[in-house]
Amino acid sequence: MLRLILADDHTLVRQGLLPFLATLDTAVEVLEASDFDEALSKATAEKAKDAPCR
Repeated sequence: MLRLILADDHTLVRQGLLPFLATLDTAVEVLEASDFDEALSKATAEKAKDAPCR
């Protein structure tokens, strides 16, 4: 599975890339962000979500 954060301040660019990513032969999980700060926040949240519980 490919996991990525698609970050661009232009919604049209992000929306244009999503159909292309859907055509890949591998499963793709895409999070969208409109700027670096939002991308960093989402990446941090995803990392915390994936951390093993003890």
